[in-house]
Amino acid sequence: MKAHYIIGIIVVAIIVLVIEWKRINKSLKKEKIVMIIFLTMSIILSIALAYFPELLGPSDLVHKVFSPFGRLFKL
Repeated sequence: MKAHYIIGIIVVAIIVLVIEWKRINKSLKKEKIVMIIFLTMSIILSIALAYFPELLGPSDLVHKVFSPFGRLFKL
C-alpha cells in the first residue's frame, strides 16, 4: 500500500519540476541546482513520513529547536 504513496509523491514532484524548470532561465544554473536539492530533500522526507508517520516533521523540528529561546525570552 505504501507504494501508492511513493508513486504519488514522485509524480507530484515530477510535475513540480517540469512546471518550475520552464520558469527558470537557462543561464541560472545555481538556481536549478538549489531547486533540485530542495525537491530531492522534500521527496526523501515525504517518503520517510509515509513509512514512519511517527517521525518528526519539519515544523516539529523547528518547534523543538526554538522553544528554549521562547522560554528564555518569556514569549
